[in-house]
Amino acid sequence: MRTATYTVSGPFASEALDVSVRLRFRSFPPYFLRAIGEDDLLDELIIFDMENFEGTINVN
Repeated sequence: MRTATYTVSGPFASEALDVSVRLRFRSFPPYFLRAIGEDDLLDELIIFDMENFEGTINVN
């Protein structure tokens, strides 16, 4: 399992933060299709939502 940590800054007035995040996947990155001259396939590139999370996180 891979994890990532993101630092978020801002004026948080409360002790909780409502968040909505998603993990997305696509079989080819757009720059690869451009590099091989297949720009016309960019509109057909399917992006899958693999996982999502909506919830409240306590801010310390």
